[in-house]
Amino acid sequence: MRLAEGPLTLAADVSVVPARELPETVRDTLGTLYDVEGAALGRRASRSNATFVDKDVLDLLGEFREPTTVVTAVINYARRTGQDADRVLEESYRALARLRGLGLLAAPRETAATGPVHRVGDPLGPWRVIQCLQSYEDEDCDVYLAGGETGGTVVCKVARQADSDRLRRAVRHEAAALRYLRARGAPVPEPVAVTHDGDGRPLLAMSRVPGRRIDQRAQVLRRTAVPRLVEGCCRTLDALRRIHATGALHGDVHGGNYLLTEDDTVVAIDFPYASLIKRPSPRHGVPRLMDPQWARAKLTGGPGTLGSPEAEQYSLAALLYFLLTGEHHYAPVTTEADLLATLAQGRLGPDFHRPPASVPSGLLPVLERALRPEPSDRWPGVAEFSDAFRAAAAKGPGAPAGDTDTGPADGRASFAEYLSPSAVVPASPPAGMAFGTSGTATALLRASGRHDDPALLAWADLWSHRALAGLADRPDGLARHPGAASGAETAAAGGGWHGALGVLGARVAVAHALDDRLTMRESVERYLREHRRYCTPTAPLDLTHGLASCLLMDAHLLPVVRTEAADLRAAGASAARLLSDAIGSSGDRPGLAHGTYGHLLAVLAWRAACGEPPQGTAPLAERLGPLVGALRGRDPAGALGWRPGWESSWCNGATGIALLLLTAADALGTPAYVEDAERALHVAVTGEPRGYDLCCGVAGRLYALRRVAGATGERAWDRPAERDARELREGLTTLGRHGLSKGRAGALAVLDDSPDAYPGLPLVDAPRHDPPR
Repeated sequence: MRLAEGPLTLAADVSVVPARELPETVRDTLGTLYDVEGAALGRRASRSNATFVDKDVLDLLGEFREPTTVVTAVINYARRTGQDADRVLEESYRALARLRGLGLLAAPRETAATGPVHRVGDPLGPWRVIQCLQSYEDEDCDVYLAGGETGGTVVCKVARQADSDRLRRAVRHEAAALRYLRARGAPVPEPVAVTHDGDGRPLLAMSRVPGRRIDQRAQVLRRTAVPRLVEGCCRTLDALRRIHATGALHGDVHGGNYLLTEDDTVVAIDFPYASLIKRPSPRHGVPRLMDPQWARAKLTGGPGTLGSPEAEQYSLAALLYFLLTGEHHYAPVTTEADLLATLAQGRLGPDFHRPPASVPSGLLPVLERALRPEPSDRWPGVAEFSDAFRAAAAKGPGAPAGDTDTGPADGRASFAEYLSPSAVVPASPPAGMAFGTSGTATALLRASGRHDDPALLAWADLWSHRALAGLADRPDGLARHPGAASGAETAAAGGGWHGALGVLGARVAVAHALDDRLTMRESVERYLREHRRYCTPTAPLDLTHGLASCLLMDAHLLPVVRTEAADLRAAGASAARLLSDAIGSSGDRPGLAHGTYGHLLAVLAWRAACGEPPQGTAPLAERLGPLVGALRGRDPAGALGWRPGWESSWCNGATGIALLLLTAADALGTPAYVEDAERALHVAVTGEPRGYDLCCGVAGRLYALRRVAGATGERAWDRPAERDARELREGLTTLGRHGLSKGRAGALAVLDDSPDAYPGLPLVDAPRHDPPR
């Protein structure tokens, strides 16, 4: 398929999912390819992989709404956007070629051939089409719901070709498999007739099963009815057990081939690849559920592997883990080659043994055995697998020690995964505060103070030291901002969250807690050297990567630094002057991460910490005026222009604004701002958090709920806080292991804290809130 072969257009069945609506795990997997204004593109009538495109390519695709050549589309786009056409073609060629290969861009004659072969009302033997249930151009058959004159309904599987002997044999084979299985008590549809449509296409009519795919049902049940989901898993296992008991293999085990009805019956469907155990056929199925033997054969190019009870046991265990957790049993991958390599190794993902709290913990060892790399190490059969799974399910969920509505009472138990020598073995974890071991050290330090536990402090020291070593191992890992000259030593980016400054700030805090004066002095000296990189006219300013994060970290460190206090105070004052002069230059963007409100939080936090207003500061209350006016208006949820879907976040939403207003009440001595913080929090609780972390998700909102409850003494905030705490516990396993704002360690720190004695989190909030009443 060549791009220059003629006019192309977008396939009629293209689906577009904006980047902001993608699951957080998918966004993280995309890494540097992620563009917040991009989108994932796929086709509803194809099983080909979806692909992600950035904003520019997505905009260029608008030229293909009508058939046009690539050259014409590029020229029109270049004129419309004021760009050079040659450069547009050079930068977009690979993306367009990829879209062409996936069928997302197609010739008009190709798009006309896609879609179902029948429309509503078309005759299918004695029935007429009511609805198309499934139509994939890369599949042999379409599936329809059809009705007869008497009012009864059937499901009809219709071959897409009329003149294929292979498809005729396949339809007859599936009908025979259904008769064989149903006669022996397996839960499968009843074959009604083998016939053909008006054009001679082979047709298999079956009894209708009033259920939905179990993987689709699981998306809701994971949130609303975990016991019912677990029972559905038990019955799915039982369905395959009964199929194997007949001496047959299903041939295609995946979530779309097991239907869960409203009365919790599970029925297996789709048997074109079914075979007898004694005469197995080549394996079929969904790649992500296949066992290591299949993946190894694919990688080596060797002969295909045959189906077996052990292989279907593995596939079903992989499916059950996905149904229960919403995650795959292997580590995240980005390409098909990565998937094959990961499956071939047979290693389980790093979070496999940390399911949501509502899932019975005893299920994990049962699934782990079924997912062992070698078939001989798995359960003897699906019958034994089913019995063990049901017995573990009957024991119910195992709550972590001390798990209550206000968080785990035993800090050491909460952070157990970070407190063993084996925890330090994985190579090269990130060092930073957001995703790395400095964030983990900060969370452990916080817990050590709450529980007065020297063991937690010792492990905070270890992780902090590990992060410091990470700076030495990977000095080029620190980002440089665009204004820095090549190789410049006086400019840096990354700030407190993503750069060396946060690593060094965490080290200073740990050294203070240990009363290690030598380490303290060395760490403060390194911190101040790094700090100077940001006090330049070209340095970034925002709270995510720039000067605001430095000043907010200064505010947290000022109370703990002793002998070097004058140097730190001078550095903070210099940063405060620069940031105060720049307030407003980034615009009043909602949230704290990237604009004026983040600058304000840092300046106000510094003012509260040092007790002196920064020199040359414009009246800070004036900068808060538009924000406060919007919150006191009739429509606070709509007045501030929150990014759609981000209203509940710390970074771009009302959660961060609530913390800013608490800080303003403290620093400016204005109690009315506390009520405004509550108004902001009302906006936050009406939205849906984006995931579970502190930056965008549930943990950030829970943090703010407890902060506001502590500042106001208002117990009405306890109920939403308890609800968020429960949701956060269930979602902990979706987070990466390390980090304060983006990792599980930070979320655990939020769960562990007491709402009545809640010190401010570094880089998230001001050090303290004690607003006047």
